[in-house]
Amino acid sequence: MNPLRLMTPVLSNLSWHPSARPPRPALVALALCLGASAVAAQQMPLALVEGSRYTRRTVDAQGAEGACQTLAVGSVVVAGEEMAATLTVRPCDGDAADVSETTIRCRVDDAGMVMNVVALLGPEGRDLALRVTGDALLYPGPPTQRVALDDVTLEADIERGTLGFLGGRTRIDFENRVARPSATDAPAGAYTVTEAVRLRAYVLGVRVKNDRYRAEETLLPGGGLLRQVLTSDGGSIVLARSE
Repeated sequence: MNPLRLMTPVLSNLSWHPSARPPRPALVALALCLGASAVAAQQMPLALVEGSRYTRRTVDAQGAEGACQTLAVGSVVVAGEEMAATLTVRPCDGDAADVSETTIRCRVDDAGMVMNVVALLGPEGRDLALRVTGDALLYPGPPTQRVALDDVTLEADIERGTLGFLGGRTRIDFENRVARPSATDAPAGAYTVTEAVRLRAYVLGVRVKNDRYRAEETLLPGGGLLRQVLTSDGGSIVLARSE
């Protein structure tokens, strides 16, 4: 299997008007439960609803496949503007004894960035509190031409395990973000977001990681992630896909 062949289903119709700044992405199912209009509910690039499944793979600089996990969204709970999603995680070749759970808490409006965090930090049994700083436009919907996007900063607190006890915290900066129509081999209306990513991890206030990546995400006009590829400066690759 070529790990670069990543696919996801179309989830809904999404429209974008350059003259209007769309609301930040929200979860379709959750927005509907909260009474949002159908139009507002469509403003989301990623599916994080109960029953969604993802695969995360890593490939080293020599092209050898490394870790592979499957992630299944077991529950999504909303309280006011906050949500908590529980992901059941298992190795691709593992059994029931290898299963763990990860819980990610964030604002409903920030849920579109959840898969970015899972891809970069790994999903192995931990609890994360995710925050998007500022009021950046996370994803624009299909543009008709190349357009610059806001920089985005994510902060994630690790709340379970040794790193949680030691005050583990991660900051992820997405910079030089550009959206453009995808190449002709992509589905009609698909668009691509490219960005530079810097990941910094801290334990007890001391920086223990400072990694840089080049990221490329291809999204479908209906609100689904087609491809997410993150390449480190050292040549290793992190891949995420929806099943």
